[in-house]
Amino acid sequence: MERSTANSYLYPAFFLSGASGLIYQTVWVRMLTRFLGSTTPAIATVLCVFMGGLALGSYWGGKIADRRTRLLTSYAWLELAIPVLGLLASFAVISYFGRFYVGIYPTLADSPWALLTARVLLAIACLLPPTILMGATLPILVAAVTRLGEHFQTGVGRLYALNTFGAVVGVFATGFVMLGELGERASLCVAALLNIIAALIAFQLAKRLGQSGAVVTTLEQPPAVVGVPYAPGVRSIARLALFVSGFTALAYEMLWTRMLVLPLETSIYAFSFMLGVFLFGIGLGSWLSTRFRSAAERPLATFALIEILIGLATVAGMAIFPSFEIIVWAEVPMQFAARFLVSFLLVFPLALLFGWQFPAAVRCCVSDAAKPGKDMGSAYAVNTVGAIAGSLVAGFVLLPWLGLANAMIALAAANVALGVVLFAVTPSAERGRLTLAAAGCTVLFAVVAFTVGDPYLTVVRERLARTWNRSDIEIYSYDEGVAGTTVAAGAAQRPRVRSLLINGVGMTSLVSETKLMAHLPLALVDDPRRFLVICFGMGTAVRSASRHPGLEIDSVDIVPHVFDCFPYFHPDAGSITAMPNVRLVSDDGRNFLLVNDEQYDGITIDPAPPLYSAGTVNLYSREFLELCKRRITKEGVVCLWLPPAPKSELLMIMRTFVNVFPGASLWGSLHYPGFFLTGGHKSFAQTDASIESVARRLAAIPDLTEWEPLYGSEATLKRLFLLNPEGLEKVVEGVSEVTDDKPYTEFPMWRGMFTEDGRNVFSANQVREALEGSRIEPDGGVAR
Repeated sequence: MERSTANSYLYPAFFLSGASGLIYQTVWVRMLTRFLGSTTPAIATVLCVFMGGLALGSYWGGKIADRRTRLLTSYAWLELAIPVLGLLASFAVISYFGRFYVGIYPTLADSPWALLTARVLLAIACLLPPTILMGATLPILVAAVTRLGEHFQTGVGRLYALNTFGAVVGVFATGFVMLGELGERASLCVAALLNIIAALIAFQLAKRLGQSGAVVTTLEQPPAVVGVPYAPGVRSIARLALFVSGFTALAYEMLWTRMLVLPLETSIYAFSFMLGVFLFGIGLGSWLSTRFRSAAERPLATFALIEILIGLATVAGMAIFPSFEIIVWAEVPMQFAARFLVSFLLVFPLALLFGWQFPAAVRCCVSDAAKPGKDMGSAYAVNTVGAIAGSLVAGFVLLPWLGLANAMIALAAANVALGVVLFAVTPSAERGRLTLAAAGCTVLFAVVAFTVGDPYLTVVRERLARTWNRSDIEIYSYDEGVAGTTVAAGAAQRPRVRSLLINGVGMTSLVSETKLMAHLPLALVDDPRRFLVICFGMGTAVRSASRHPGLEIDSVDIVPHVFDCFPYFHPDAGSITAMPNVRLVSDDGRNFLLVNDEQYDGITIDPAPPLYSAGTVNLYSREFLELCKRRITKEGVVCLWLPPAPKSELLMIMRTFVNVFPGASLWGSLHYPGFFLTGGHKSFAQTDASIESVARRLAAIPDLTEWEPLYGSEATLKRLFLLNPEGLEKVVEGVSEVTDDKPYTEFPMWRGMFTEDGRNVFSANQVREALEGSRIEPDGGVAR
């Protein structure tokens, strides 16, 4: 069989394998962080264990690749074993060890290191077996294609590229279609099916080759397909450079994700697009490197020059980043597509360079032309370990210590310095005219790096000025923390002109609706003692709750710096946080409820906007609301705030709330017409008398009229009530609920494109107008 014919089997198989790998990764991160919390350390733990498994698998696969004769059969069995262990981890292991972690959490809560150890062990138990198998596939296939006569560097480049292209498809399919339409479990089954198809393809190829032809089974490798190895010292430097390259690649991915959240915002589509573009650039670069003879003939010089170009491309992207803000704010057709185009133009060139250098870098590490599998496996492992270190150091050290801009410049400088070192050890005959190009790029990098400034802060300043249409907006606090970039800003002469931005997205404002988040549920409970606020924000709900004497108040927010910003929004913040009955906790709100069994008389939830923000669905799902129900007293109430949003999304959340709290009622604010869903163990079917009683309680609270006097009128406050349980049930009849497995509201794109309810904003005023227009069904439901 010709080599090209064999490749026509292997390339599609490895493409499918790459797609399945990213599907598994995406879903596993979601499933595990529901036990560990959606905090940055928890997510980093899961991703590091996933990549660590790939590194171990690559090293192990490389060790066995050069010793085995039936490589295609070995690869096929790996592809069959991956879905077995992957589905076992997904449907049994994660759930079992997750519950075990929750059970032991109280005994570990006072020891951060013990908690970290428990998280790592949980992730290892769930993910390490299948990811080791995933990592072993690349070196085994590289060894197989080189035995078929493929040039080693070409084989690495093409296989790595096709696997990465498959990963791109996996990212886009999962993030844009499967999770939103099929759900998590079905997506995992699709991933398993892809592995099985890849295995069948490999088995078929092995059968056609007969597994007896010398071209496939021999351990003797023609040196011509690898090339003459470099000297040991050069190979050591190349391996170190490959580690640094992996380090900077993942660090850049993390930092550019933080940067590009400004134009892309925080939707799951933005994150999927970013990851997809980065992977596509790497895959295309790896493929293109096989099309040019210079990379194969001068691998070390190519590696060196590309390292310098990576540094230059980084600072060049930073320099032009602020100029794209005008596109983001422009009122132009297809603005959403324009935002994605901006991100593509900034990230794609960098990813292309990383992909281009990888085959050359691996070739520089080869020590034995007859055993390329071992060197391939160890080189890929070194690169992956570097990537793990880069993601950790960038997120937990560089970003909080240096800031986003300085961290990116430092990484770019490391790439340039690494390129210079590689050029210094490159044989003179291999350098040629590339030396002049490298010198010019190095000088240009130095000029741009010293003049680039802080593009993120520049854009934030411009955005705040546009938002408020004022030139006197000051930034009071700018913190580039592990959990997010937090900005507190305002106008000194206008106390209510205040903004809280997390990763460039406005969280809330000083409006009375945030006061009602505390006062409304507390007015529905007789003699409340304990109250929980999930999502602290500007702290208005906690401040309002503190006006109730004797009330113990807990508040949780995933971004710790918001607590430090409290005084910028409320002058009396210091006296409130000093109260012995007020406790502020930095944690994921859902995880806080999961690992603590305190009982509350009221829980109010104000999820981060927008409604489709990545991770926000964890506070809308049935499983979360059931958890809330378990954490309230028999007379307690859960209050969920919903901003005006597309009707299809709001109705699904309301449907879910009603399924968990059958006696739920619907309230609506007046100035900013969002919704308050209230429910508990008992029915909240409000009578005229009970509504008047609630209105009386609210009108007697001075805090509620601090900003808007209209909330002091009992007649006005009675209009907050919209629907009793029967009316609410009528409105959500036939609507699907939101679950962890089917997180519909995080994926609204197709409903927004093809359904009217997915486009049109639904607000409390629409319900109120329908009610006050006498369009009410006999059972209390609004006419549809």
